[in-house]
Amino acid sequence: MAAPTKEAILVALLLLRTSGETFLVAPVKTSETCMRGYAICSYALTCPGDYSLECQEIGCDASEQVCADLGVNFRPSEWNGHCNDWPDVSRRYECCQCIGFEPLPATHRPASSGQTCHRTSGECPTSLETSCCKEELSCQDGFELSAPISVCGATACDQLGSSYISSEVIFFSQQCVDVYARDQTLCNTCVEVSAGSTSQAPATTVPSTTGTTVVQTTSQQGSTTRAPSSDFTSPTRSGEFCITDGYSICEYVLECPGGYNLQCQGVPCDAEAKTCSELGSSFTAKRWNGHCEGDWPDEVAHRFECCRCARSLPSDVGWEYVGSPGNGACRGRNSDDNAPSYYTVHEGITTLEACQGICIEQFPSCKGIEFSHGRCETWTRPEGIFVWKELNISGFTCMRFGWLTRNLVPVDGGEGRACRGDGPGDNSDDYYVVVASESLQECQAACSAAPLCHGIEFSRGRCEIWQRPIAASLELANFTCKAYYPEVALLPPPLFTEKEPIILP
Repeated sequence: MAAPTKEAILVALLLLRTSGETFLVAPVKTSETCMRGYAICSYALTCPGDYSLECQEIGCDASEQVCADLGVNFRPSEWNGHCNDWPDVSRRYECCQCIGFEPLPATHRPASSGQTCHRTSGECPTSLETSCCKEELSCQDGFELSAPISVCGATACDQLGSSYISSEVIFFSQQCVDVYARDQTLCNTCVEVSAGSTSQAPATTVPSTTGTTVVQTTSQQGSTTRAPSSDFTSPTRSGEFCITDGYSICEYVLECPGGYNLQCQGVPCDAEAKTCSELGSSFTAKRWNGHCEGDWPDEVAHRFECCRCARSLPSDVGWEYVGSPGNGACRGRNSDDNAPSYYTVHEGITTLEACQGICIEQFPSCKGIEFSHGRCETWTRPEGIFVWKELNISGFTCMRFGWLTRNLVPVDGGEGRACRGDGPGDNSDDYYVVVASESLQECQAACSAAPLCHGIEFSRGRCEIWQRPIAASLELANFTCKAYYPEVALLPPPLFTEKEPIILP
């Protein structure tokens, strides 16, 4: 008869502890510590609710075995790579999973009223650089906000799953000090309230053990979560490397969400701004050199290299005329709306193509151009260019640059339809941004200028710019729904007037 496996022994022990059903989930890794110069790492693991860690060892003799071989929910809490060169090392891994005797409650992603960033010790008492960002979170009826899970070395909660969101990011936190301070994120989810339930945050997804941030785009219910909608967002750290044995140098691996690219700049040693956060709330350190004081063989020019994620140029954006080519000047909401703050003037630009090139370089801040007689205006009005004005002189051309409004296709006929997500009842506030628009055409122009537009819903002066794909609609009087489908864009650039668009033949 074959000897029982370790898995069989563990199951037998669990059955002896309780006559009821047992539940196993993966623990969440909240921080890691690796010894410099040695192949030794330890990982802090946490379990949801009343679940507790159950751990096993993998000895040095099991050279090919890893924690996943013990079961799908096992994660390493310790690793020692000196089995062959340290005589007193007997185990290569300690591996743990979470065990409980009640099923985990349902969860959903909290709603956020927006992020505010602070630079005071009163608001950020545990930040070594007095810098933090906070979000006010709320839950649906029947749910309550979980206790926070603290994650070190991250500025987002992606590794915990899509039902988590950050309630606070603390930069260079005193609570996450190893050899050097790291950023700390407090992550929350909404937990269903029921008899005997706990607000301790459950682990709803399997976390990564490689240190690579996993970006998820759908929640447990299958609905798409909102992608970043601003021109700039903060990168996440997926790795770090520091030299502290006689040196003070750290480098961090930064990643951007889809549709964004890293945009970096240095902070000189003699700069008044001493940290990345002073450049803007989206900036995060990519490299730090503590040898600005002349104790380095070569001259050190920068204390920090700081990066943020800037929206890259989507393949679906393009140019469309507003008014008649050569006979129309750009305007904002009406034909007299031409505030100097809407645009930047570039003199000496001799071709329309050169003016367009300047706008593309400034995308997504640039919403379009007005070109005339060696003069180029790059428009940055957040709502974009809605109308044009015919002038007494010729040679003026106005063009939008962004999501092509000709790609907005009526959903189920368009008129008398309200937009929905995956089904007629799927209508979360997280799906769209609301802007004021007096007409359907103005709503379409706002879509063109938006950082992200998957479609629009218009009704009585209210315009929804959808941040996720529109896959359904609901019959509703006085509403119009249009979805963005770039595949239909096989026509020349369209013309737009103040009232109705005219498609060029």
